[in-house]
Amino acid sequence: MNELKVIENEIVPVYVTDTGEKIVNGRELHKVLQSKQDFSTWVKVRLKECDAEEKVDYDRFHKKMEANNATMIEYIIQLDTAKEMAMLEQS
Repeated sequence: MNELKVIENEIVPVYVTDTGEKIVNGRELHKVLQSKQDFSTWVKVRLKECDAEEKVDYDRFHKKMEANNATMIEYIIQLDTAKEMAMLEQS
């Protein structure tokens, strides 16, 4: 999943992996949906509500921030799961 290519850039950018999977960046989805919850809480709750399985419906990885050397967790979500998460958002 090294090379990501944007295939749709409408409301939320949709990427395709080198294996052909369509994915969405969790933080980009959260921003577009304008959730009032902080990202970490929101993504965990929504993934649980969708009965999403790690390594099947989404992947998460640690990303080191250069500015302050902190680490944040990024979520890469399968397109179908991202759509379900968006439908559950009642905003």
